[in-house]
Amino acid sequence: RCGNCDTYANGVMSNGDAISASVVFRTCLANGLASGFAVSCCNPMDVLRVRWQVRGSDSARQSLTAFTLSRFREEGLVELWRCGLAANGVSVGASSFIRMGSYPFVRDMMVSTVDGSGFQIPSATCKGAAGFVCGTLGYWLATPLYQCKIMLQAGPRGTLPYSGFIDCLQKINAEGGVSLLYRGGAVLAVRGAFFTAGQMLGYDVTKSEAKAAGVTDGPVLHIGASVSAAFMATTFSMPADVLLARYSVGSQRGEFTSPLQCAAVLLKTEGPGTFFRGWGLGFTRLIPVMLIAMPAMEQLRWAFGLGYLS
Repeated sequence: RCGNCDTYANGVMSNGDAISASVVFRTCLANGLASGFAVSCCNPMDVLRVRWQVRGSDSARQSLTAFTLSRFREEGLVELWRCGLAANGVSVGASSFIRMGSYPFVRDMMVSTVDGSGFQIPSATCKGAAGFVCGTLGYWLATPLYQCKIMLQAGPRGTLPYSGFIDCLQKINAEGGVSLLYRGGAVLAVRGAFFTAGQMLGYDVTKSEAKAAGVTDGPVLHIGASVSAAFMATTFSMPADVLLARYSVGSQRGEFTSPLQCAAVLLKTEGPGTFFRGWGLGFTRLIPVMLIAMPAMEQLRWAFGLGYLS
């Protein structure tokens, strides 16, 4: 049996209330608002991560510390924060509205199915699988937004052929339509699947195990689980994250024709280690994001009458 789960299975919440469209919307909204706000607060770290990954093998001639300091000297904190800010907040908020909002319902549907089958499956497996499914859907649907986010963060404002988020969307659409807007969608979907699976294995499993050990479900537990979520999400998603950044920018320059060709070139010319380039910066950036997003999500759920994620 999949234990340690208070479920929404069979259309009923754990408090006995029936699931309604309002419950689903409030669940999605809590996650979308929390995640969009969190990444907006931490935008400079995301810009640095994207720039570092896009540089590829060129970055071997400069340490990460030197690179970071040079960006702050040349552009300043405010300019780094403004770079792709709207695209980052909207893309992450939209994908989280879908992937994190749907997660408890998909998880509990899997729990109900497992319980009915009689199979002995650990709860962590259900949570990881639900994260994988929801992450795939949420990130794939948000591909055009993420593509603009990466393009706008890849260089200083004023050096790119886009005046802003909407202009970037319009120009990509004018150049190649829907097919170009969803360029790299498969890579992003894979990245989102592993990111969300890692995130929820870190967060939901940590909460379940801590509560089973007698820890009270509250802000302190949410903070501890958030650190675990950041570590797992970074580790699970980094290879696809690097591939997405390199392919999104490289395909615009005519360097790559497909994600698989991009991966093969990177593996041959830079080695397997390149797929974890920026892990430290990614983890450092994700810790504050998770420390803001996950506790904020819990408090919004509470304010919306949903209770803490359980």
